[in-house]
Amino acid sequence: MKKIIAKYEYTLLACFVIIACVVYYVLDPAQYIWMPKCPVKILTSLNCPSCGFQRALHTTLQGDFLRGISYNPFLLVAIPIVCLWIIISIVVDHTTDTHRKGALIHLNMWLIYIYIACYICWFVVRNILGI
Repeated sequence: MKKIIAKYEYTLLACFVIIACVVYYVLDPAQYIWMPKCPVKILTSLNCPSCGFQRALHTTLQGDFLRGISYNPFLLVAIPIVCLWIIISIVVDHTTDTHRKGALIHLNMWLIYIYIACYICWFVVRNILGI
């Protein structure tokens, strides 16, 4: 089973992303009680950097990009970083040149560090400013 999953991991990931996008395109998370809620917001009443992501994804998929950004402006930073990280990860898996592979892995680590730093900064800024 592990070999099958490893062989088709990117296909399975793509299918999951497509299904999730269809669900969020069709269903407005603000209207359904069974949609996941932010545990950080529930426990602390603070807005985590991801608060508003589901509503932002829904409105963005509906074509209202500006409204989506108003729900969570961090998407402007997060989406490009995550997409680049995924692309580089796929390239690393298919690269045989060890020097190039090492450089790409190093770049991926920097992307992760940048994402975490932006995530923490956004957490602080959004709670200080009340965004």
